[in-house]
Amino acid sequence: MSRLVNYRKRLFTLPHGCENLIDIWEPSVRRTKARTKGGNAEANPDQVQSGGLTQLKHYLSILLGSRSEVFTLTLSCRNEPFALVLYRSQIRLAIVLLAKDAEQERAIRAFFDQHRLQPLQECSLPDVGEQGSAQGMLFCLPFDPEQATRLTTDLLRTVYGFSDTTRLDFRL
Repeated sequence: MSRLVNYRKRLFTLPHGCENLIDIWEPSVRRTKARTKGGNAEANPDQVQSGGLTQLKHYLSILLGSRSEVFTLTLSCRNEPFALVLYRSQIRLAIVLLAKDAEQERAIRAFFDQHRLQPLQECSLPDVGEQGSAQGMLFCLPFDPEQATRLTTDLLRTVYGFSDTTRLDFRL
């Protein structure tokens, strides 16, 4: 029986950048090294750096066009402590925001009040950053890619002060 089994041959394939099974459990250091070997950084297929807000419509159309039951798109900015999550289920498209201080919370509320949108859910998050607490808010967005893009872009410009050249990371 042992002649039929080759113990030196793998019976499965590992993700790109993993040489051994342990690399799956500790991916951050090993995969990063594998991607940047020789100075050629490989693009992570689910994270793309953008030149600015112009890519938002493209990623929103991917989010809305997916046949998955639940799908998320996370936007983050390297230069600022900022993250925004767009969440799509079969029945709604929502935006999840984190207000790091009272002034930002007021600005977010004023923006959505102006567009006649009320928060679906709110929660206070203690011990976040130096301020001590933050406010999490969830608002519904229209399912139309044009309207959702316009609303999200306006939010990023007016509340967060982003421009078309602000470098964003998109993660599907």
